[in-house]
Order: sequence, then structure tokens, then C-alpha cells
Amino acid sequence: MSHNFCLNDLTTSTGDGSGAEHVCNGDRAGTLGAWEAESTNSQPVSFTVSFHRSFAVGRVVVHTPGASLGDFNAEALTPSGWVTLFGVFDNEDETVERTFEARLASAVRVNVTRHGGDKAEVAELEVYPR
Repeated sequence: MSHNFCLNDLTTSTGDGSGAEHVCNGDRAGTLGAWEAESTNSQPVSFTVSFHRSFAVGRVVVHTPGASLGDFNAEALTPSGWVTLFGVFDNEDETVERTFEARLASAVRVNVTRHGGDKAEVAELEVYPR
């Protein structure tokens, strides 16, 4: 199994709403807590996980209870700034996994532009090499 940078090398986790500290605790179901942000869908909400060093990130997995993320994207903080890794629209899945060209990154951010329920919620974020 690949090394999950988020679980093992996390330095900080911050964001809009509350519970950003829970997105990298290994609890995919969210029973120990989850990141939650309420919005009117008129303003995007996000959370960022920062690592103690840069990694070649090539796969991201987002676990969202009840498919609560309608539209969202993931970005990586590269040496030249924030770069979009992938976007998801009209999401109906509780687990979204995307593989992409690996990029050297010191942080990963999830931006939610439309939630799929009363609030945006992420139970776990996994960040891997390709």
C-alpha cells in the first residue's frame, strides 16, 4: 500500500468552517469528527492540509459522508504557486479518487463551490504518490 502523506506527514490543517483537524486522522467514516462548513453556495469554502516537506503528489482520495460535496476541486501548492489537480461536478459519490500527473507539493487544498446537502463535509482526505 502506498504512503498516505496526509496521514503520516501532516503539519497543519486549516480551513473555513470547523473540524479541519479531523481530515487526516485515518477515519474515513467520520466517526471521530469531520470538516464541516455551512454556506449558501454563493461563496466557496475550503480547507488546506500542509506538510512538513514537499512530496510528489499523484493521487488524492476525498471521503465525504452522504456525498455532501456537489462541486469541488483539489489544488496543490507547488513551488510556482497553487495548481488545480482536478475538478468534480455534480458529485453523487461518497468517495472520490483521482490520479493525475505527479506534482511536487507542500500543501493540498480542497475548494467546495457547491455542497450536496445542508453543508459541505469531508471525513478524510488521503494524499498519495501516483
